[in-house]
Amino acid sequence: MNNYAQPLYLQLKDSIIEKIHRGEYCTGMKIPSEREMAKLYGINRMTIRRTVGLLIEEGYLVSVHGKGTYVTKANSNRIELGMNSSTRLSVDIRMGGMDPRKEIISFQKIAAIPRLQELFPQYDTFYELVRLLFANNEPYALQKAYFPYLLFPDADRYDFKDGSLYDYMDTKKKMPVHISSRLWVEPLDADKARYLNMREGERAFVFAYQGHSEQQELVEYTLSYNRPEYTSYKYVSIR
Repeated sequence: MNNYAQPLYLQLKDSIIEKIHRGEYCTGMKIPSEREMAKLYGINRMTIRRTVGLLIEEGYLVSVHGKGTYVTKANSNRIELGMNSSTRLSVDIRMGGMDPRKEIISFQKIAAIPRLQELFPQYDTFYELVRLLFANNEPYALQKAYFPYLLFPDADRYDFKDGSLYDYMDTKKKMPVHISSRLWVEPLDADKARYLNMREGERAFVFAYQGHSEQQELVEYTLSYNRPEYTSYKYVSIR
């Protein structure tokens, strides 16, 4: 840290990032406290707090209340959702510089729950496909996709482990091409937290997607619970 043309907090930021890339600070490792870093680098704690805040914002670190600050991953890649995101989360994961993988948790036929009755009043039976998506082998998103049985009666013969839901829908000429979404934050129950390697009560981003086919027919409703430290959301406000 001897670049006198650069502010101290940015010099410290570069130093910590370099240690992450070298593997000195590994994923999941707790970094030194503010007091320890102040002593190590000979700078005040306000400067350190500013640096750590930037690294948390950029996805290098995550702060756990009452425990400390930890390295989240070896780079700052985040999965950006919103205006320019794909309709397929696996594509967004690749665009974020990570390797996607999925695990099928369950696939079954269910009777319409209240939200599905509101969205699809003409249907009473649905498929529910529950998937866990990974980014670089870390659980990233738990997704529950719902689609009407009468529109896709042979879906139970499709291998969703190797093929994608949208690829299957495309074979029926009903792939969603118009996606609307809502975003909110909510605490996770014990079951969802277990899949996402989070604690019960911790908050996650929840995206609710409605997919319409080219014929403007609603064919899919998906709830996606995303780990916040790996997610950013971009929107554009037009005046």
